[in-house]
Amino acid sequence: MGGGFTLTPTFTEIPATATPTPAASGSPTISLSEAGSLLTTQYVGFTQIRISGSSIKWGGCEPSSITFTAHVSNPANETGVLLFFRLSSPNTGEQTSWEGGANMVSDKNGNFTYTATPRNISHIDEYSNGWLQYQFKALNPDKKIVGYTQPYLNNITVTKCTKSDFGPPPTVTETPVQPTSTLSQ
Repeated sequence: MGGGFTLTPTFTEIPATATPTPAASGSPTISLSEAGSLLTTQYVGFTQIRISGSSIKWGGCEPSSITFTAHVSNPANETGVLLFFRLSSPNTGEQTSWEGGANMVSDKNGNFTYTATPRNISHIDEYSNGWLQYQFKALNPDKKIVGYTQPYLNNITVTKCTKSDFGPPPTVTETPVQPTSTLSQ
């Protein structure tokens, strides 16, 4: 990352205490101000987190993406946001390592977005049924971590596409064609 240091995130498993609720646009929203004092030590530097859905599928069907939006509390000091992912199996408890952190795109007004697809989630093809877990970290202009959210553990499902995701196969109707003769004598 430059600057002579390497970001090595350490994560503490904190049970989710806020439940996403539908927003006016239909996207789940976690409003940190509504959550009350339970979240005060689990969030620093963020006022709202939004996700565009609660599932992502891989293998060529929909929904094949999720857009994450984070709003920071101090846009002048929080000029970057990293989004970390990992996958978890609900059956075995097996988890991937947290990925290095995707740079979210800023609108320069404190809002940061990132659209995740199966292509940019490592090891997704190893999880036919699982959870996409994520966490946000805010960076100052010197690229130092100045804010974070708790890890969100079990609110986005990951599934492999099945035949039923693609609908029934097309019906093929064969019509016999009678040969015609164009030979003249």
